[in-house]
Amino acid sequence: MPKINDALAFASARRLARRIRQRKLGSRDLLELYLERVERWNPAINAVVHIDADRARIACDRADQETREGRYRGLLHGLPVTVKDAIDVAGMPSTWGLPDRAGTAARQDAEVVRRVRAAGAIVFGKTNVPTGLADWQTDNPIFGRCNNPYALDRSPGGSSGGAAAAVAAGLAAFEIGSDIGGSIRNPAHYCGICGMKPSYGIVPQDGHGTVPSYPPQDLNVLGPLSRHAEDLELLLGIIAGPTAGERMAWQLSLPSARLSSLDGMRAAILPRHVGPLVDEAIDAAIARLGGTLQRYGAFVATGAAPAIDFNEAHALYLALLRGATSVGLSDQAFEAAVIRACDYPADDAGYRALSDRGVARSHRDWLKLGSSRHAVAAAWARFFEDFDCLLCPVASTPAFLHDLERPREERLINVNGTPQDYNAQLFWAGLASVPGLPSAVVPIGRDEEGLPIGIQIIGPLYSDLSVARIARLIEDKTRAFEPPILSDE
Repeated sequence: MPKINDALAFASARRLARRIRQRKLGSRDLLELYLERVERWNPAINAVVHIDADRARIACDRADQETREGRYRGLLHGLPVTVKDAIDVAGMPSTWGLPDRAGTAARQDAEVVRRVRAAGAIVFGKTNVPTGLADWQTDNPIFGRCNNPYALDRSPGGSSGGAAAAVAAGLAAFEIGSDIGGSIRNPAHYCGICGMKPSYGIVPQDGHGTVPSYPPQDLNVLGPLSRHAEDLELLLGIIAGPTAGERMAWQLSLPSARLSSLDGMRAAILPRHVGPLVDEAIDAAIARLGGTLQRYGAFVATGAAPAIDFNEAHALYLALLRGATSVGLSDQAFEAAVIRACDYPADDAGYRALSDRGVARSHRDWLKLGSSRHAVAAAWARFFEDFDCLLCPVASTPAFLHDLERPREERLINVNGTPQDYNAQLFWAGLASVPGLPSAVVPIGRDEEGLPIGIQIIGPLYSDLSVARIARLIEDKTRAFEPPILSDE
C-alpha cells in the first residue's frame, strides 16, 4: 500500500472511498492519518471530544481484509468518520454539553449512524457542541470551547461547530450534524465547508434527543457536512428514507437532479433590503457569484423574492422554534419564560419577547400557527414555479470573535462597524426552516482577513438532489474548499 500524506486528509469522501475500493488506500492507514492529525491539531481546535481508537482500528482492519477479498459493505466502505455529540453512537458520549449528562453513553446507534455504518463507514469519535445545542458558538462545561480552524479566536459556529471544525481541519472523512436554527448551515459557512439541511422529515431523527424515546422534533433535521459538494448527494442518498417501522407503508423517491450545468439555471438572489444587515464582504461575494452564474448561462434575478411578509415570517419562525425547543427546558426555566412573556408590551417584536412568547404559547395557539406556516409554504411553492433556487446569506458576518462572557440574549455582533443584535441572524435560518425546504451551503470566497464566506442555496420542497447538484455546480465555478493553515498554538 503506498504511503499517504496529509493532503489526502482533505479529499472528498467519494474520492477516499473510491481509492479504498481500488486498493490504493487502506482504511486503517486513513484512520491512522486522522488519529495523528487529531493528536497534533485537536488540542488547539477542540473539535473532537471523544475517540474510540481501539474499536475503530479493529473495524478498519476488517474493512481492509474485506477489500482484499473483493467485498465491500457499501459506498462508504472503510471511511473513518466522526459524529456530532448529540447524535447517538453506541458506547460513546451523548451529552448535549449538559453537565448532568456528563459521562453518559448511548446504548444504541441513531438511525443515521446505523445507515452510514451499513454503507461501510467507521465511527471513531464524537465532536463538540454548545450547551444544549443552543448557540452559534460551541462551548460547554464538559468539553470546553471549540475554535475555528481558520482563526482560533473565532467561533466555528453551532451547534454542529465541532463537526464542521473537524471536517475543515481534515480530522475525519465527513460528519453528520443536525439543524433546527442553522446548526448545519451556520458552521459550514464559518468553517468554509459544505453542509446540507434536507427537506423536513426525509431523514430519521431517531437517536437525536436527550431521552431514548424522543419523538421527531418540529423544524429539526439531520444532514451531512463535507469538504466537497459532491459528497452531499452521496451522503443524503445513504441517510434519507423511512425508518424500519415505516417501510411497510412508504418509500422515499426524491426527484432526480434537474440540472447538469449552470446553463439554463434560474436563480434568484434575495434583495439586499430583506433581512438583517449583512457584512459588505458577504454582499460582495454574493454579487460576484451572480455575475459568475450569468457568465455560464444562468438566468439570475436580483429583485425576486417569495410573496411573504418577511418580518412576520421571522416572528413565526421564532414562535415555532421556541415552541419546539421548550420541551428541553427545565420546569423552572419554562415557568420563568411564561412569567416574562406576560410582561412584554403587546408591540414588542424583539428577540426576547418573541422567544418567550413562543415558549409560553398554549398548544391551541401553537396549532393556530399551522395556518400561517401553510401560507408561507404555499408562497414559496409559487415562487419556485419560476426559479430553481434562491440564493441568500447564511449569517450576517463571517466567523465572529468568541463572546462567551454574555448570555446570547444580550450579545451584539459587529456588522460593517455597527453593533447589531446577535440573534437577528436567525432570520437566515428561518427562511428554509419554516416551510421545511432543502438548503445547502457551499463556500464562495473569503473576506479580507481570510475568513470563509458561504452561500445558502434554498430549493423547492423535496428538490434535495437538485439543491445538492446546484451546490456542486457553483463549487465548480467559484472558490471551493481550501484547507486552513493550522496552528497548534
